Amino acid sequence: MSIWISIVATVIFGVVGISCFYSAFKTYKDDEDGEIEDFGVVESIEFLAIFFALVLWLCKKFFSQTHYILAFRTVSFLMGLMMIGIILLFWQYS
Repeated sequence: MSIWISIVATVIFGVVGISCFYSAFKTYKDDEDGEIEDFGVVESIEFLAIFFALVLWLCKKFFSQTHYILAFRTVSFLMGLMMIGIILLFWQYS
C-alpha cells in the first residue's frame, strides 16, 4: 500500500477522532443545563454533525435525563478510540 494512502487516511480519520474526543471531554458550564447541542469542531463538517446529532437523539431516547450525557460521552470516546485503531491499521499495512 502506498505511503500516501496512509497519510490521507491519518488526516481524515484523525479529524474524526479528534472531534469525537472533543465532544467526549468538553466541559459544560452550569447555565447550559446539561444540554449537548454545540458540537464545536464538528459544526463545519456536516456528516459528523449529523452523526453526533443522531447519537445524541438516541441517547436521549433510550437513557434517562441523568444518564444520557454519560452515554453520549461514552459513545463519543469509543468512536475516537476506533478512529485511532483504524489509523494504526493503515500504518501497519503500509
